Amino acid sequence: MGVLTFIGVLFTAASSNVDVPLEVAKGLINLAIAILVTGGLSYFLSDRARKQAEVTEVGRLLVGVMQDLKSAHETVQVVQFRLNADCSPMRLREQIEVLIEVRANLQRLRHERLIRDDVGAYGEIKRMTNYIRALAEEYAANLPTTSELITTFERDTQQYLQSKTDHPPAMPKLEMQQFKELQNLLNDERFRNGQFYAGYMRARLWIENKLSQLRYEGRVDALAVPRSPLDRASKHLRRDPRK
Repeated sequence: MGVLTFIGVLFTAASSNVDVPLEVAKGLINLAIAILVTGGLSYFLSDRARKQAEVTEVGRLLVGVMQDLKSAHETVQVVQFRLNADCSPMRLREQIEVLIEVRANLQRLRHERLIRDDVGAYGEIKRMTNYIRALAEEYAANLPTTSELITTFERDTQQYLQSKTDHPPAMPKLEMQQFKELQNLLNDERFRNGQFYAGYMRARLWIENKLSQLRYEGRVDALAVPRSPLDRASKHLRRDPRK
């Protein structure tokens, strides 16, 4: 505003009887215009850089969320594999702790700004956490029986190691009819039709669409989510039965 006022004064001076040489006035006018243009351009460029930095940060956060989602899904896949190989009470206790940690990480992820502000993405991750909560609640409901099996096995193992018996203890087995949620986890087709996998795929699609939109608009450089060895292997070893 001050520069515009100054230019106005110079124009008045150059076209009136005020004792200001015309050439000097013209030079000052050109200088003032240059300052005005430079200032406006500087503001435009700085504002554009600020917005670009904000969009880039959004892209970085989206990639981070995608990596966390993939990590959660892959961890559940590993739990599924381990329990299919050994579904003893001891292994179940161990893997339930792993799943509870996955749920805690998903809870944190669900409250990230980008997820919290989107009802759809928030709901999909909530489906994933609810799936794990159901497994944990089922385990807790059967904890007395499971704990007794573990205690008995550990006691019998100690007696065998101390040569108090000649017969090694048999590996305890779960009463699988009491573990409906666990059965769904161990069955690959049921798992892929369940809430965890559905929530994961939809949340992943939401992120991919957001990243594609940013790339299409040219507002961020190409952003790629690193693929883990498990993710690459699962593409060949595991097929979606619905495809």
